[in-house]
Parts: sequence; structure tokens; C-alpha cells
Amino acid sequence: MQFFQLLTCRGDSPPRGRRAQRLGGHILACAVMVVACLAQAGETPPPLSPGGPLAGSPPATTRVTLLHMGDIHGHLLPRPNLRSDGNGRPQGGLARLFTRIQELRAANPNNLLINTGDTLQGSAEALFTQGAALVVVLNPFGIDAFAAGNWDFVYGTRRFVELFAGEHPLAPWGALAANLYYAAGDYQGKITPYADRAGQRVLPSFMIREVGGVRIGIIGLTADRGPQAVAQATTSGLRFTDGDRELAELLARLRGQEAVAAVVLISELGLAANRYLAERHPGIDIVLSSDMHELTREPILTPGGTWLVEEGQDGTVLGQVDLLFEAGVLKGRHWTLHTIDDRIAEDPAIAALITAQRAPFVAGPAFTPHLNPINQSLLATPIDTVVGQTRIPLHRSNFSHEVMPAVIEGASHDFLADAFRAVGGADIGAIRGFRYGTQVAPGPIRLEDLYHFMPIGAQIAVGTIRGQDLVDQIEASADGALNPAVDHWTGGGFYGFSGVEIELSPYSPRGQRAVAVRVGDQPLDPRAPYRYAAYWYPGDPELINRLPAQDIRVLTTPEGEPLDATEVVASYLRSLPDRTADPQLNRVRLTAPLPAPEFGFPVMQPLLGAYIPGVPAIDLRIDIPVALEGGKMVFNIGQADLEGDVPAGIKFMGKLARHLIDKGVAYRIVGIFKGDALYLLLQDPAYNRVRQVATGNPYREMVAALLRAGIELEACGNTMETRHFGNADLLPGIRVNEGAMFRTLELVREGFVQLEP
Repeated sequence: MQFFQLLTCRGDSPPRGRRAQRLGGHILACAVMVVACLAQAGETPPPLSPGGPLAGSPPATTRVTLLHMGDIHGHLLPRPNLRSDGNGRPQGGLARLFTRIQELRAANPNNLLINTGDTLQGSAEALFTQGAALVVVLNPFGIDAFAAGNWDFVYGTRRFVELFAGEHPLAPWGALAANLYYAAGDYQGKITPYADRAGQRVLPSFMIREVGGVRIGIIGLTADRGPQAVAQATTSGLRFTDGDRELAELLARLRGQEAVAAVVLISELGLAANRYLAERHPGIDIVLSSDMHELTREPILTPGGTWLVEEGQDGTVLGQVDLLFEAGVLKGRHWTLHTIDDRIAEDPAIAALITAQRAPFVAGPAFTPHLNPINQSLLATPIDTVVGQTRIPLHRSNFSHEVMPAVIEGASHDFLADAFRAVGGADIGAIRGFRYGTQVAPGPIRLEDLYHFMPIGAQIAVGTIRGQDLVDQIEASADGALNPAVDHWTGGGFYGFSGVEIELSPYSPRGQRAVAVRVGDQPLDPRAPYRYAAYWYPGDPELINRLPAQDIRVLTTPEGEPLDATEVVASYLRSLPDRTADPQLNRVRLTAPLPAPEFGFPVMQPLLGAYIPGVPAIDLRIDIPVALEGGKMVFNIGQADLEGDVPAGIKFMGKLARHLIDKGVAYRIVGIFKGDALYLLLQDPAYNRVRQVATGNPYREMVAALLRAGIELEACGNTMETRHFGNADLLPGIRVNEGAMFRTLELVREGFVQLEP
């Protein structure tokens, strides 16, 4: 079973809040859209004249233009739009994006350019330069404010600080993050970089910009998690919060003593979470959102009057919000969406920078082999090399009302999982349901397309899991994508699988969504072993795709050198007839359609989760949020009471560790087993003798998972002696103390808190 799944810059407020559960009703959503449409119709302004004020308006009337980009994901060049809202023509490209930005700046010098994150990851050029290629191209853009995304942390804590923090960051984009702090320890309790700064903010929490004589307050929130598919130590030394408490304090300050004319929240928490925050904290005028890659064709309007917008992905669109002020008071807003396509000319200077940054990676005299900074594999082939073909479009971006919605499945994920399974000789291939990637039209697949899909230095490993492990992963993934409580989401969509067919009930509670699961042509057996192929990182050597596995074999080159996941997929393509992929689709069958779009435009992931219209919403307010810098806890466990199929003590220690890991909190947990609970720690022969069975200890893998998470497990010496057990009867890694009672007292004196399962 799986257990562990800048100009004026001021302000600091370390306490942490927690987003509470909140469901939006369908009737409210419809009402909000009606209000939004009325507001939009009433706020359309006359055309701009150069200099910013409205043509024919009094001098006291000022227009401030916010230009919004986000979720670039390393895309320097255009890519096709193969979704139903496109026609296959190329969209995006930073040289074209810059042209449109400059045109809009010329129309109104009173402007701010804002980037809301997930910028430095998503391509080979970004990966092999640890983001530097994107920084070189984007620095001339003159970005005024930046909210980092979870994938901007993928190159590690030190690189993130080097890029964005301090007096001379390599990317001087005005990075803000009210909810990001230094921490003293990592997920295993080890001392981390910058431990002497524990509790301090990594970046400023807000800035105030005076534009056209108007004071604009900008609050920044980064993601509440690091990148989820990579090794857990990637964000060692950092602590994230959900931003709830910080936002409340900063909003009061900006509206109060700072007396700003407008408050803009720039946030990479995602459209759904940002909508919740805006409803919870009235007083925000505009939320510029990223993370979910949704494309808001019209702003979402909350009951409190906040506008929320999100700009898709890969630089394919640019958002424009015009704020109209009269005598320093906000009187109107206007929204314009700009599609970036081949109707826009490339800016020559930016195009030249892109060519220069790509030259060492593409075919030609400047090509240079590169060492992968994450896994040390060698890039020896130009990234524009054709490595295969595809008969079908490869992407994961269908809308939620369409066949194979992106939140559930995508052709690109099906293709990649097939490659992992085939090359690894496994029963199951799996890949996390990430949102980033690219879109590949039927025809050639280039190596750089594979890097757009997998730009995170992953290797592929094959290991043995139990059927129940797969069920647990399916249930956790479905809940993390569909739960009506947004704060239960884990980022991204449902996992992609190969060799597995799933019947999924989207409206059922967690633990009951997987109606039927088949592996190959047989129903899944929860007790059976299966060979499982997926992402692997040397920092978590006993985990595959964050799942504990046995008999792990990492795929390498014939010489035993590291092999990047992209090369695994390239070798898979070479093995296919005509080197052509044609993956079977629709591997996940939904028992009911997902909810209709709530806000008048199509989405990839329902913004209210899989809720049932008409079912009353839960409105839960957390009155006492908890912030932890670290902790020492001891569990004194004397009974083997079960919670479902899992002993309560094991379950709650694992659950506690998982939550502390997710929040980046250093911990030390000691579990002391005595009395009837001691048999949970026994080797198979001793377990069989005591329990009078022949199956062996069914809990040994759970115990091993606790130990891998750094939890210290001890057996009571008194119980051992009374029941005639020796040290050899215990599972590996278990230590024997003199006695449970005295040991607990000793730990309490050392500052441990005693907890009960």
C-alpha cells in the first residue's frame, strides 16, 4: 500500500493558512456569468489614444493596461493548436509574443507586464541550461512582476534562489511570493541550504507600482507545492503555504495604510484555487492566474466583484486587462484576449536571441553534446532530429465536455506510458497526469517534442508492486483531480496508464471511484504482483512514480550509463513498424459525463471538481490554521486495531509523515510497538508462529515504507522478553528499546509530543 504519495517592495507575514473546502453551486455559477456579461457589456471603453488617457476624456481619467502571460513552459517557438478551438495552425512563439506586447505598450505607456510562472521548464533548451535560455530571451521583455510556478523550482533550491532572489537575480522580473519561506530541514529532517534563514521569506510578498499617477498594489503567490513528479528533495529547504492567511494580511495592508487604488493578485495556485481565495477575500480587483492552463475566454466574476483570468499555455495567447481610473478611483475594466499566431510578425531581435539559444541544441556546426543537469545522461543527438512518426495527434488538452477530456486522459500520455511498458518489459506503464507538454500533429516526431513532454530529467525503472498499490494510486490520482474540495487537488490530471483499462465513477467518494480495473485481459488482482514501469529518480531509489516498489531495475545504456526517459521513448519508436506510433485511446471509461462548464467557456478540468448540481455545498471555515516549523512525535502503540485493511498505528504515522513531507516540514517520528501490536514488526517465520498462519507478515511492506520515510520504529524489550522473541525475529531496521514506558518518558523529556493513533 502506498503511504507517501520590484521597485517598491515591502511586507512580510509568515503565518500559514489553509484553504477550506468550498463547493460552488451550478445556480450560483450561472448567476455569476450573467453578472459578468452585464459588467463586461457596461465597461467596454472607447479606443485608446497614445499616452493612456481616453480620447476626449478629462485629464483626470487614466487607463492602466495589465499585460498577462503565464505557463510558457519553455516554448521558444510556435507549436500547432490541434484542439477543437484551433485549426492546426501554429500558435505561440516568443518573438511574436514580444511583437504584440510592444504594440500594446505603444498604445498605452501606462502598462505593466506580468508573468505568472511555469516559465523555465518545458523544453530541452530550458532543461540543459537550467532555465538560462529562457532568461536570456525573456529579460529584454521588461517583465514588471513575476509569480513563480511549481515547475520553476525543478532545478533545485539553490538555482531558484540564484535566478529570482537577492539583490542581483539572474532573472530580474520582480519575483513575488508571499507564501514561500526558507526551512531548516528537508523531508527527511536533514539540514538544508539556507538553514540560517529558516522562517524568512525567500522573495518579497508584494510591490507597489505607481503607473500614470495611480498606485497599483501587486501581491504574489507561488504554488503551494514543488514539482510533484520529481525527487522529493528538489525543494529541500523551502516551505510552501496555501497563501490564505498571507493574502488576508497583505490585502488589509494595501487597502489600509498603503491606500492603493487597485489590488492585483498574481498567483500560480491555479484558477480553481484562486477563485476560492478571491471569494474568501473580497477586495481584490484582478487575479492573474496560472497553473491549470485554462483559457478564460471571458473573465470570471466573483460575487465580491473580482475578475479572474488565465492565459492557457505555451505562449499561445496574451491577456490584456485595461483598468480605467477617474481621479485615482477605479471606475471600469475591459478585457481583451490576443491570440499569438502567424498573423503577427516576429520581432527580429527576439528571433535572433532564440536562434542563438537554440544553436547548440539543433543540427549544425554549433551543436554540442550536453550533460543533463538532473540525471547526468548525455544529449548526443540534435533535438530537431526526427525520431519517429505518429498517426494521430499527440496532446492532452481536450475540453471536459469532449471525448477523452484532458483531466482524465490524453493521447500523449497514452503514447508515453506505452513506451515505458514496452521497453521495460512490464505489465503496466504509468505516467503522472501533468498538464504541461506540447501538441504534435500527425507526421514526424522530433526529439525536442519528447523533451517538451518530459523535460524533467526522469529515468525509467521497472519494479514489482501489488495490485492494491495500483488501486490506491488510481484512487489517489482521481481524488486529486476531481475532488469538489479544491484544496484536496494534487496538481495535474488523472495518471496515464498502459496495459490498464479503468472504469471510473467521477462522482463517487475517494476509495470508490475505480469501479473496475483490468490489467492486460484480466481483472486486477489486489494481491497479485505486477511489473510496473514509470519515472524513477536516484534521490528516491526505492520509489517508482512515488510508489514503493521491489526488485527495481533502472533502464540504462548498454554501457550502464544513465538513460533519459526521452531516449527510452525514442528507442520504443525505433521498435515500431515504420517507426510509427498509433496508441489505443479511451483507456479510461467514465460512468457519467463530467459537469458542464460552470462559467460560460470550455475548460479542461472542471473548476468545481466533479460535483453534483443540487447537492448542498459544504462551507467549512478554518478558524485556527496551524503552522509548523518542525516537530518531534512519539507513537506508543499497544494494539493492532485495523483502519480498513491497515493497522491504525501504521496508517496514522504514514499519513502524518506524508502531510509533513507535502508541507516541507522537518520532522522526527518514533513509533514504539508493544503488546499485541508487536507482531506487526515480525519476520515471516515468527509471524506465522504467533498468528498460526502460513502467509507470512502481510504488513512488512508497510513497515518498510515507514522506515524509508525516515520514521524510527522500535520494539518494546519487555514485550520481546515476555513473548520469547529475539532480535532475529524482527524485520530489518527495527531496534529494541529497554521498555516502552521508560522510552516514551525519555523521549517526552527530550521534547517529543506523545500522539495516539
